Amino acid sequence: MANPQITTTPVSTAYSTTNISTATSGATNWSAQSLTGPSVSSQNSESSGMNTTNIVQSNLTRKVPYSSYSINFDAADADDIEIPKNNTDLGLINTDFSISTWINPRVVHNGIVIMNYDGTGGWGVYYNSGDIRFRDVPTWTTVATGVNASEWTNILIVGDYTNSNMKCYKNGVEVYNSSFTFTITSSVRNVFIGAENGSNFFFDGKLSNISIWKNALTADDAVNLYNNGISQDLNNFRVMPSAWYPMDGRNTYFNGSVLVARDPINNNDGTGSNIVQENIVGNAPGSEGSGIGQNVELDDLKGNMNNSDKNAYSVNMADYASGVTNTANSGRSTDTPS
Repeated sequence: MANPQITTTPVSTAYSTTNISTATSGATNWSAQSLTGPSVSSQNSESSGMNTTNIVQSNLTRKVPYSSYSINFDAADADDIEIPKNNTDLGLINTDFSISTWINPRVVHNGIVIMNYDGTGGWGVYYNSGDIRFRDVPTWTTVATGVNASEWTNILIVGDYTNSNMKCYKNGVEVYNSSFTFTITSSVRNVFIGAENGSNFFFDGKLSNISIWKNALTADDAVNLYNNGISQDLNNFRVMPSAWYPMDGRNTYFNGSVLVARDPINNNDGTGSNIVQENIVGNAPGSEGSGIGQNVELDDLKGNMNNSDKNAYSVNMADYASGVTNTANSGRSTDTPS
């Protein structure tokens, strides 16, 4: 360490050989070439092998999750969600498509993630003993492996019908790429999340943000969709999905008997079976420090916050609020201070 009584002479001498720029022109004419010789510190590090070709926002930032909640499916209780079949938004016949889901199995087991199947026609995504399989009747194709219990994994299946090719991305990384001739035909059944037609292969664990596109998403889309393990608002995604089931706290409501899972894109809402408020849990992709209250009831929720005297909350409301265009906000209008 330098002597506290050091004079200005040794200070200037010490810096003259290491840090004084040799540039002589004014600041407006400086360039990188002007900073030469002793003016460049030997302590600066140099990046190697880095470029901006494949850098996207998710490589650089960590955003707050879209939601810190998901729906917990209990196979023992035969939980599932049934969605009225809509060929316009949910039919995958003779079209490019992409299916994304966040999956967190409780244990390694066999259970349906999402399916539209009637025995002879349809399609499905199946969790099978740690693998992910896609069904194009009558074929089950394994497209991903190593989907572990008790952790969140993003799966994106891309059906490139135009070029007869199928890909699968696991957490944004391509794990399957093969020629595939799609033979998906129409199913008379509704679409089910968490079970096969509400009667078999019940999923056991948490599901979040199941979404369907009528497009073949790209490798960059897969990276952005994974988003460093964080759920996001797909209303702002590069390509708008045709159906999206966040299955979180803001897009799910209790209709008096079961939960209803909203599709905020095209209103193809799904109705739960054996699923109630307790199935919405504080655990979602990218959430941290989530918790589940013990012995906390609705009466414990108070409309009283700092700097606000007009808070309110809704219970079991389903009708669309006046002037609300996004149906996911139904029953959640609040008069806040100006």
